[in-house]
Amino acid sequence: MFMMTKSRLEGFTDGILVIIFTIMILEFKVPNSSNITAILKQFPYFIAYSIGWLFLGEAWYNHLYIASKIHRVTHKLFVINALWLFTTSFLPLATAWIGQDLSARGTEIFYGLVFLVWTAAFLLLVFTAILDNQKLGRLQEAEDLRQMRIVRYLTNPFAIVSQGLAWLLILIFAPQFQLVIMVWQILFIAGRTNVDIDRQHSLNR
Repeated sequence: MFMMTKSRLEGFTDGILVIIFTIMILEFKVPNSSNITAILKQFPYFIAYSIGWLFLGEAWYNHLYIASKIHRVTHKLFVINALWLFTTSFLPLATAWIGQDLSARGTEIFYGLVFLVWTAAFLLLVFTAILDNQKLGRLQEAEDLRQMRIVRYLTNPFAIVSQGLAWLLILIFAPQFQLVIMVWQILFIAGRTNVDIDRQHSLNR
């Protein structure tokens, strides 16, 4: 009887994410001039790339945490994981486009939409893993996933409303500051480790 193993799911996911990382770095162009100032023309993309790299790195870390709480890979979980990877694959395009002009409203809106769709797919993946754990009677793993800092933030009604309004105002009046919100979310929300990971590291010392 065929059964998708967790290691194969992780290997598939890791491979796709490595390709996405590679595509992003390949967007850098070798300057035609040997003058040091020639590389400065790519500074806007460097900013967008750096933020995208942080975003993708933290997304990968959180996915590894989710995988550590999974004990059975159902077909539904595999499909939703593939959907999450599909939304993530748009990051190189969004990064390259926004890197052409950090203040252009059109590129900023597209970048925001990619982030919004990615967030929805990520939450769907987490909730699917939670339900699967509940069906297996693994209530602690389900609760660990529910208590992920990024999940609690993204499902907090106040955070949803306040961030939605802030995002809308920024895209209307100062689209270039959308990336500031992205950096803040990456460093202070997604980048903060989960409590049980910190506890486990302390026990292993």
